Amino acid sequence: MMNIDEQKDKIIQLVDSYYMPHLMHSIVDAIKPSIRMKTFSLKDEDIRIGASKIGGVPDLPIGWKWPTWNETPLEFIAQIALSEVAPYATEHILPTYGILYFFFDIDLYFKMWNEQKFFWKVLFYDGDISQLRRVAVLPVLSSKTSHEEVYITSSCTVEFSTELTIPPFDSIPLRHMDVNTPYFKLLEDVEKLYDEITMPSIHRLLGHPDAIQNDMQIECQFDFEKLIPRYSAPETIIKAAEAWTLLLQIDSDDNIKRDWGDNGRLYFWIHEDDLLACKFERVHGILQCY
Repeated sequence: MMNIDEQKDKIIQLVDSYYMPHLMHSIVDAIKPSIRMKTFSLKDEDIRIGASKIGGVPDLPIGWKWPTWNETPLEFIAQIALSEVAPYATEHILPTYGILYFFFDIDLYFKMWNEQKFFWKVLFYDGDISQLRRVAVLPVLSSKTSHEEVYITSSCTVEFSTELTIPPFDSIPLRHMDVNTPYFKLLEDVEKLYDEITMPSIHRLLGHPDAIQNDMQIECQFDFEKLIPRYSAPETIIKAAEAWTLLLQIDSDDNIKRDWGDNGRLYFWIHEDDLLACKFERVHGILQCY
């Protein structure tokens, strides 16, 4: 695996090869480090309590309840042990201790998209790991829902690495750059830089998202201000939207046996002020698919 300096040099070479020297400084300045996650299938009972994992069931502190909406359990997505992440976090904007738990209900998201802010949940625990317990699978709590039971994905352990990212095509950092078709090829080739570790599914913490549809920072800001999103955002919204940071991206993945829509991805965004204050309950969830 290339180190950060080697990755940056490769990206600079790619920008130059696509005859975009006029954008060199802008693109390089927009590079963000991320923490890439590779999944390995493993039975839940073989994963250490409190370890990072995607899928399976969470290891919650004693007394904590599985998050629900309208008595429907939300689907567990991942738990991230921040002490395991810390060696790969070059920006040092995450806590170095504790566990983040991510939940998202894709079925409710599609059925009631106009109320979708209720269909995800992020929890943060920074207490004693000895207080963690693997939670049993929850049955449906209400007859008002069509869910038969909460969906449980296959469990996977996680291997971390540091990976540089560049902005997606339709994003705020590129608004004032004269980017065109070659930039799509640049995005593809930057992704291929990491093929040596063979990760067809792109899971990551922080960095730029691997977006499938429109800009998500602007969507987050519209929701934050309780405004109806529109295609042409005013400059005040765009400026404020720059404060939103990708916290977690979870891809469709054969290892967890889960497809988010049509080969889609889940994204959890957080405002930089909330990240600094560890207010992870204020995260905004988004699903994009093809």
